[in-house]
Amino acid sequence: MLFTSLRKRRVLVVEDDYLQASDMAAALEVHGSSVVGPFPSVEDGIRAVDDGIEAAILDIRLDNDLVYAVADVLRSRNLPFIFVTGYDDVVPDRFQRVRRVMKPCRPDAAVLTLAVAIAEHRTSH
Repeated sequence: MLFTSLRKRRVLVVEDDYLQASDMAAALEVHGSSVVGPFPSVEDGIRAVDDGIEAAILDIRLDNDLVYAVADVLRSRNLPFIFVTGYDDVVPDRFQRVRRVMKPCRPDAAVLTLAVAIAEHRTSH
């Protein structure tokens, strides 16, 4: 039932690991989402927000950069998103309540977490 929140939804994926990004994109498509990306950089992710996205999966560490600038843009537009990370990152206070999935993870775990975040977002707005 939760996965129905993903149908016909444009989901941005910002992830610099090609295999992880491809697997997440495939898992989203299985559940009816249209994937925007995947993009490996903060700059590409910010530009993609203007492409009519409705939700996002963001890897926190992208090479030597952090994805928080993309998250700030998403939050300013009131769009749901989650973080995935392979590190025990220190998440800024402003993002402490954002759902996170620790890598390595199965792509379906990230997709399920995003579906939960979308459902919570709907009920809180």
